[in-house]
Amino acid sequence: MAIACVDWRQADETDLAALYAAEIRRWSGSLGWDTAASWDQIELGRRLGTVSGLLAVDADGAIAGWTFFLLHGDILQIGGFVSASDATTAALVGGILSSAIAARAQAVMLFAFTDAPGLTDALMRHGLAVTHYDYLSKTLGPEPACLCGDVRPWCEGDAAAVAALLATAYPGADPARPFAPQGTIAEWREYVGQIVTAAGCGTIMPGACFVVPRGSDRLAGAVLVTTLAATTAHIAQIAVDPQAQGQGFGRLLVSAACASASAAGCDRMTLLVDGRNRVAQQLYEASGFVEAARFVSAGSRQPVRLTSVAAAGAAVVRL
Repeated sequence: MAIACVDWRQADETDLAALYAAEIRRWSGSLGWDTAASWDQIELGRRLGTVSGLLAVDADGAIAGWTFFLLHGDILQIGGFVSASDATTAALVGGILSSAIAARAQAVMLFAFTDAPGLTDALMRHGLAVTHYDYLSKTLGPEPACLCGDVRPWCEGDAAAVAALLATAYPGADPARPFAPQGTIAEWREYVGQIVTAAGCGTIMPGACFVVPRGSDRLAGAVLVTTLAATTAHIAQIAVDPQAQGQGFGRLLVSAACASASAAGCDRMTLLVDGRNRVAQQLYEASGFVEAARFVSAGSRQPVRLTSVAAAGAAVVRL
């Protein structure tokens, strides 16, 4: 079946409202994440022309998929991605990467649910590095506090030290990583700043954030926690310095975060873990987390250009 990709600025606002509502239900139902305010911002960006998007329409005029994307600095960031078939996925990926916005990008980054048929294959065909992230969830009950002398509450003055810790814990570039893909300290500082001040990954919950000091201006470990909904807390980032691993700091930080979130009235703690990070997966499994969803994360170190025609049966319209 032929698939045509059209600019979402041509879409009926009623159709878009239905698409947003479906995503709000999906994120809330499976992840406990209230994303309504985020979709309001995305719709505002659509109207202002700062957020681009495509609708995939079949021969009968029905919407078979959609996506949105924007240029952040020199990185093309692809947000929501919904598709009903391999052909729809191929058309959307091709449409994004052949857009005028993609032509100005120096790298590509995508983070989306894994349920779009053929998404991993389509991304890899265009030269993107791909990995998967598991979204884990734990039901919180009365959690025993287990703070010790090694752990203290986080404060805003720790932001620079947290960025330095993350750069040490995740060394080098990783194009498939959905944060700081080049691994520069500037990227890590921007990333920590977004967690602390922005709402894209929830609202910072200072009372559930902790650090393990290592000298006057260094950290051996840290956990940053946000709230995604009234009763859902989220470990936005946790890291332990490689030289301090094996001392139980990861377990202490997870336990402290869960205990504090529970005391604040949260009944669920969630987090994302790289599917390649077996050590972290074992820690979370031992701490009582279970898989709630999976995401695909993809990126490139250099511009990705559409070098061949779209998949058979898919027509792509440039923005």
